[in-house]
Amino acid sequence: MTTLRIEDLQVSYTVGRERLDVVRGVSLEIEPGQLLAVVGESGSGKTTTAQAATGLLASNGAVTGGRVLIGEHDVTGWSEKRFRELRGRSIGWIPQDPNNSLNPVKRVGESVAEVLRIHRWKDRAARRARVIELLDYVGIPNPELRARQYPHELSGGMKQRVLIAGAIALEPALLIADEATSALDVTVQATILDLIDTLRRDSGTAVLMVTHDLAVAADRSDRLVVLRDGVVQEAGETERVLADPASAYTRRLLRDAPSFASLSLADPLRLNVSEGAEAGLPETVPAAHSAEITAENRAKERLRLVQRDALPSSIEASGDALGLAGHTATPAPVVVARNLVQSFGHGGDAQRAVDDVSFSIAPGSTHAIVGESGSGKTTTARIVLGFQRPTSGTVQIHGQEITTLRGNALRELRRRVQMVYQNPFGSLDPRQSIADIVIEPLRNFGIGDAASRRARAAEIIDQVALPASVLTRRPHELSGGQRQRVAIARALGPGPDVVVLDEAVSALDVTVQARILELLGELQRELGVSYLFISHDLAVVRQLSHTVSVLRGGLVVEEGRTDSVFDRPEHEYTRQLIAAIPGRRAAATGALRSAS
Repeated sequence: MTTLRIEDLQVSYTVGRERLDVVRGVSLEIEPGQLLAVVGESGSGKTTTAQAATGLLASNGAVTGGRVLIGEHDVTGWSEKRFRELRGRSIGWIPQDPNNSLNPVKRVGESVAEVLRIHRWKDRAARRARVIELLDYVGIPNPELRARQYPHELSGGMKQRVLIAGAIALEPALLIADEATSALDVTVQATILDLIDTLRRDSGTAVLMVTHDLAVAADRSDRLVVLRDGVVQEAGETERVLADPASAYTRRLLRDAPSFASLSLADPLRLNVSEGAEAGLPETVPAAHSAEITAENRAKERLRLVQRDALPSSIEASGDALGLAGHTATPAPVVVARNLVQSFGHGGDAQRAVDDVSFSIAPGSTHAIVGESGSGKTTTARIVLGFQRPTSGTVQIHGQEITTLRGNALRELRRRVQMVYQNPFGSLDPRQSIADIVIEPLRNFGIGDAASRRARAAEIIDQVALPASVLTRRPHELSGGQRQRVAIARALGPGPDVVVLDEAVSALDVTVQARILELLGELQRELGVSYLFISHDLAVVRQLSHTVSVLRGGLVVEEGRTDSVFDRPEHEYTRQLIAAIPGRRAAATGALRSAS
């Protein structure tokens, strides 16, 4: 029996006096044990389709045509009361954001038990035992302890496992995963997706995966449905769609997905090995280290890895190639960070968030710092930005030590080192016009007069490929990609030497992300600006960066030219991160060639 069948579904929202048709004739079906992925950008109608099928539309939304069958039930037009009987028992839902989906004042065990209590499943003792069983099944260590903890005491990956435990508590026939791994690190994402695959094998659960990440869908799904503006662009067996996409839109998604680009032989945004050598880029990252310091770091690194992580000590620091004083063709680095340490806490309770980190950034190049949550990458960026002083270590920008700056000297650093934040929806003042947003740092730093600042704002808006008409608009009138272009324009306005990009494209759809990455590459070539790129997304890092440091637990476990690190990773942890990049199934089917 088909677990879910949607036939010619049509959904609209009423906004004021206007009716907006957002799903137009969508049809799909899922058999037991299958995973069907609905793929599309923001606004494509994919989440609305899943909500309509389960009675979760917003109050201004309505199914205006078609029908939905779940198992033997035609649920079209069902009341909220009738849907409540199905949700939890026959349908499980894994939401996108584990940080906002768990009640912060409820213990983890109580959150998992809620669905059991609502459906009056057995008594309290049985429910408590079932919670422990579920937490253990989804791979949470020491489930008895975790059940008594609150969400803030768990990592993001653990919280997502808790949500899965609640979703499968009553062994539903249908599991809906709505962007359920989009906020997770690649290795955690892979683990969660493996868990969902195990669920399908163990219990025959059918999975409807809603995602904007075609690479994830390509690796995990049996069938694909590609949506755009509420209309199905492509549907069929995943291998067929990947190998021979009929829709130009699907081919564009394949071409734009950074995971696929990282598996491709051509990376157009990034210098290749010969171009890097001609540009004077260092073969390895920490160009200003002395051989003596490097040897000491190498010894300490090996000792720490053996003692703390029991990982192979395969780090080969590049000290012999790092002291480049005799290589006159190599330009002096713009940024040199040496032996950065950042400790939090005091005495025996002190924790090292950054542990002896060193790197450099060549002029006009991009250095990436990658790692999972808690690796220390954002803390390192904050030190470079002058937002916090390291416990020890130094940072030089154009030869000037910045960690001791105060007053006007620190203010001048703010002009020379600018930042683009992760979330384009939260980093722009909603009350300001775009012109005021771009002009504000110019005014704050006393650059030019009012007329020249307006002219500079128009110039930089043009440089980020936005029309002049946006200057009079406000952030809510722009798309996510347009807002991020405004954020980039604001950062570039004062003419910085370095721009720090902290997960600056991770919140964007793949096609928008691809355009922003292209823009960053063009601006770097045009302006000669250097980037410090902070990311957990190795596919994006490979596409944009020239050099890279891989962090784990505050330690640099591998560093070097990006192509060398990706093509010949020496450290087991780096190999794990690279292996977790989705999209290999598409590469195996020849989809990358089809999309090019």
